[in-house]
Amino acid sequence: MKTLAVDDDDMDVRGNALRTLLMVGASDSFTNVVKAVLAGEDTEFKEEVLVILVESSKEAVLLVKAELEAIAKGSNKEMAEDAKLALKLLDE
Repeated sequence: MKTLAVDDDDMDVRGNALRTLLMVGASDSFTNVVKAVLAGEDTEFKEEVLVILVESSKEAVLLVKAELEAIAKGSNKEMAEDAKLALKLLDE
């Protein structure tokens, strides 16, 4: 599943694989993939991952809190807003 989340050419397949990692409790794999994506240059998939995080759980957000905080302070306003929305899950 981790391989699909990282290497598949289809963004939908990657997103679904990432969601599956989260649902089955593969938090190490989920965290590694999310951190790599958030640090990477694939803006389109990065935005998809931020949406996945907004729709996820407090636990998932905690795994990548530092990365989300950095994006929330970044210059890309859309991604910053998504990161802030994900971080709001920590307040619930």
